[in-house]
Formats: sequence, C-alpha cells, structure tokens
Amino acid sequence: MTENSRKFGFSGFRLEKSTIQVNRPETCVSKSLLDDRESKLKLKTSKKNESLPETDPLDAFMENLEKQNEINDTKKDLLVSEELQVDFEDPVASYLDYKEKQAPETNTPSETQDEGLTDDEEVEAVKKRKTVHSLEPLEPQNFSCWPFQKNFWSDNSTSKDSGDHRKLIQRTEKNIHVTGECPGPINSFCESRLPETLIRVIEETGYDKPTPIQAQAIPAILYGCNVIGIAQTGSGKTAAYSLPMIRHVWAQPRPKRRQGPIALVTAPTRELAQQIASEIRKLGAIKFRLRVLLTVGGDPKYEQIKSLREGVDILVGTPGRIIDLIKSKGCSLQQVTFLVLDEADRMLDLGFEPQVRSILGQIRPDRQVCLFSATFRNRVQQLVRETIAEAVRITVGEAGSANEDIEQVVKFVSSEDEKISWLCEHLPQFLERGNVIVFVGTRASCASLTNQLRSHNIPTCAIHGETSQEDRDGFLKLFRTGDIRLLVSTDLASRGLDIEQINTVINYETPKNIEWYVHRIGRTGRAGRKGTAYTLLTGKDKAFARELAKYFRSRNQSVPAELEKLIHGFRSGSPLQVFQKAKNTDE
Repeated sequence: MTENSRKFGFSGFRLEKSTIQVNRPETCVSKSLLDDRESKLKLKTSKKNESLPETDPLDAFMENLEKQNEINDTKKDLLVSEELQVDFEDPVASYLDYKEKQAPETNTPSETQDEGLTDDEEVEAVKKRKTVHSLEPLEPQNFSCWPFQKNFWSDNSTSKDSGDHRKLIQRTEKNIHVTGECPGPINSFCESRLPETLIRVIEETGYDKPTPIQAQAIPAILYGCNVIGIAQTGSGKTAAYSLPMIRHVWAQPRPKRRQGPIALVTAPTRELAQQIASEIRKLGAIKFRLRVLLTVGGDPKYEQIKSLREGVDILVGTPGRIIDLIKSKGCSLQQVTFLVLDEADRMLDLGFEPQVRSILGQIRPDRQVCLFSATFRNRVQQLVRETIAEAVRITVGEAGSANEDIEQVVKFVSSEDEKISWLCEHLPQFLERGNVIVFVGTRASCASLTNQLRSHNIPTCAIHGETSQEDRDGFLKLFRTGDIRLLVSTDLASRGLDIEQINTVINYETPKNIEWYVHRIGRTGRAGRKGTAYTLLTGKDKAFARELAKYFRSRNQSVPAELEKLIHGFRSGSPLQVFQKAKNTDE
C-alpha cells in the first residue's frame, strides 16, 4: 500500500487527503476498510478499558454510546466514499475532489450566466445560493385586493401629453430621457407636492435641490406609475423612491399585529440594505412614526420575526432573508402595495433572479413597482417585460456612464514597486481632502497591500469576501466616522457604499471591465459633490487601457494624456520607453 499526501485550503484550514492504492476490486474497498477500522477501534477501546479503574455504570453506558456513534459515523463516511467511487479515507477531502470532477456538469444557468463577477462576489453568491430557495407564486384568488391610493399628483396643471413642450425642454436641460406618460420634472422639492412636514425634513437633512433622477422619478412615482429608473451611481436614486414611498405608506391604513409591511425594498447586499434603511429613517420615516425594519442575514431571525409580528410599515432586506422569513411563517407580503427593487442588475448578477421573481409572486398584482439600476442590460429588460406592467422608463444620461462630477486621472507606473511608492507618496495629500478608497482585484492583493500600508504607518482598514460580517460593520463604521480614512477593498465595496466624505478613489489594480470601473469610481462625486478617481496602469494592462480609451471616446470625453501615451507605447512595442522619453521631455 502506498500513501500520497495532498493538501487542500478550505475556509482557512488545511485538510490532509490520503490516497490509498490497493490491488483488489474497488467494490471490496469500503467493506475491508470498515472491518479494519472497526477492529482497530475495538482493540483501542479494550486496551483503554483494561487500564481504567472501575467507573460509574452511567458513565460507562455513555462512553459505550459515544464509541458506537463513532463506529456508525465511520460506516457513513465510507459509504459516502463508495458512492462517489473514490479511494479516499477522508470524507471531506473525497467530497471536495468529487465536486472538482463534477463542476463542469453541475453549473446552473444562473451561475454560468453571471456577468462580471469578481472573485469575492462569487464567494458571496455561492454562499447565498446554498441557502436561498424560491417560493411558489400565490394564486390570484389568495389575495385580498382592497382599494389603495397610489396617485398623489393631481393632473389639473400637468398634461399627460408626452409631447408637452415645457416638459421636453426641462428634460433636455437635465439630460433626462423618458419612455411613457408621466408628469414633467420638478426644479425644487417645493414643487413635488409632498406634505409640508416632509419637505421640512428634506431641507433639514441638507438636500438643496433634486438631482435629475429625483426631479423626474418623484413626480412619476407620486402619479402612481410603475417606474424603471436608470441612472449613474451617486445620483441620489435612494431618495428618488424613498420620498414618494413615505408619502404612499403614510396614506394607507397602518398594519396591525401580525400583518405584513405596506412597502418592501429589496437590495442585493447587506451593506446596501443597511444604508437604504438608514436613509429612509433619516428622510422622514421617524418624523411620520413609520416603523422601518431591516432584515438581512447575520442578524437574529427571531428578533426580526418578533418585530414583524408587532407590525411593520416598511421592510428593507435582501432576497434570501425575506424568503427565509416567509418560509418560517414570520412574514407575509400580501399587505404590500409598494415594491422597490434597488440595484436590480446586481441582484441578477448574483443569481437572485429566481428569488426576485418568487417575491413578486407573493405580492398582489396591482402593486406599484419601482426598479432602479445603474445599467439596463438584457436580463433586466426581460425581467421588466415579464413582471412589471406599463412601466415608465426614466434614463438620466447614458446607462452605465460615469458621473461628470468625477475627475478621472490615469497614471502609468513601470513596476509594482513604483506603484506602491506612488501610492505612499500621494496618500497624505489625498487623506487631507477626505476619505480614500483603494480598489484591488483579489483578496490576496487586499491583504498584501493593507500590510504594506500599515508598515508605512498609514492607518488602514480592509474588507473583502472573507471578512466576517462583524469586522465589515466595524471597519465601515470607522471609515464612515473618519476614525480611519483609508479603506482597501475588492469590488465588494464598489456598489452601494454611500459615504459623503469619499473624495478620492484609486484603482490600484484594474477592474475586470468598464462597467466595474464606473461602479468603482462612482464611490466619489456623489450627490453633486466633486471627486477624483486615479487609475494606475502598468505594461500588463494593455487590454484594459484600450477599453478605457474607447470608453472615453464613446462618451465624447477627452482621453487622458497618459492613457494616450500608454496606448501609443503598446503600438510601438515598448510602453516603458515611450513614458521614459515623455518624462525626460517634461523635466
């Protein structure tokens, strides 16, 4: 018998897997191994019993029971090994090897169709797919569809005619494109026809005037339309649906004990759901005494069910936890008349489309639906066509475009050493302006860069796919309060993270594609504020450099000078020489 040792990394542990090769039929391996292991176990037990003093009968009984359980577990492990037709004693290692062999055959459509997932996000998606299951849609006769109000916009002074000259001028000025009939955009919150109390809260919160997506989405939602909002990151989409939602909920009968929420907001990640719930409370839910509940994985389910049974007006959560609560009979969505799907494209990327559809199947058909997204790819369009009736589509700018308030700077570095030197040299002045996010591509890079920065006495916090939820919350709190002003992250923080003080974003490692580039730099320049995004390129980033230049040209933006130099260097076969020559000329 020969034994070869292989090592596997799994969740931070090292597993030893022994491969046993024997010259006998495979069908006899499991039984022989079982007999051999049972004999050794019994011999070990008898020797142990001989050396032990007389024990209490109850203790002896419990000890024998534990030994029998160990034998039974051994049998089960070997049966698993026999079923998988592998010759490994360790059942965990056997399972891992089996999964490796079966991987190409067991991919689900949602896994193979994921677009642009990063390493960290794949980890998050797999975690969620293991525990999230769809629900059967309710039949129409199961809904008690009582009348509810959703039009809070009198059309006495606003024509529904989509060709209205005034509306067209306003939309053109704000770069708004609308498909469908709805009122024109507003120029101030005072024109929104929201209650005076809510307008005062908006002013106290610090909102000056509505952003383009808010200017058009607020009247459209108050008019009672189903709305599809497509706008760049940092454009104020949360307030665009939160303000009309508060007005909608306030006008409905309050849910009693054991009744479900009136409004439901779904988000792809825990962090985004937390921010949405906080924003809704800040924008007036507390003032109107509306009960807002955040329901996400990682928080005690019992406490969430208890709050739901006491009565909730607005429920904010991730698809997995919402479905989990419904399955546990802790939540019913039959009272919901206002539904928001935030970051819809991200939910589909993470494989949540079946869960989103099943949630829609639990809500009355005449609900009002708002879907907000930064992009409008084919999968999102198909979901809209099949689940949202007669929606008004509002697009601000071009779908997937970057915020014009962000200055985009490209820097060429010749090596990794020069890259870290540039970062350490410039970070002090960046940190004087405000918070800084440095994006990398992998968890390993995140850990390595964080250690290097700390070795230079630069206080740094880091988050990635394997960071525990407790640590994530703690680091983000430190970053939000400004106690630590530098965050190193994978693309986990590239969407949904809304922190006002972020003045600088640095792409230390390039993203997988332009869409993720837009999401990364969108962490700065939010809600009308200015920001700067730096992208560090090396000679290895040839493909992304060309893609980035093409992106600038397609948006009628000037291509940064260093990016042009880099591309010219690639054409001449030596980007480093081109940059060295340009550098000497500048000096």
